Amino acid sequence: MRPLPPKLERPQRRAHSRRPTRRNTRRLLLWRRCWVVYVESIARVDTLSLSGRILYDARIADRVFVQWPQLLGRYPRALCVGRLY
Repeated sequence: MRPLPPKLERPQRRAHSRRPTRRNTRRLLLWRRCWVVYVESIARVDTLSLSGRILYDARIADRVFVQWPQLLGRYPRALCVGRLY
């Protein structure tokens, strides 16, 4: 196997002995607050759908919007917003 010409040689890798700092990690992960908002279907009048119950009970969703006031009795953390188009 022939060596590459000098112009095309790959640079030597440097061993990184430094641990990543919190600042570098935040920059790497794009540390921003994400919101999970779930809007329940207008067809769900009495109960939430399975995905809605999972997000509501596990508190994964920051906001759960329902479109019927009857659902507020069973799910008090939800917000009734009326009909959404």
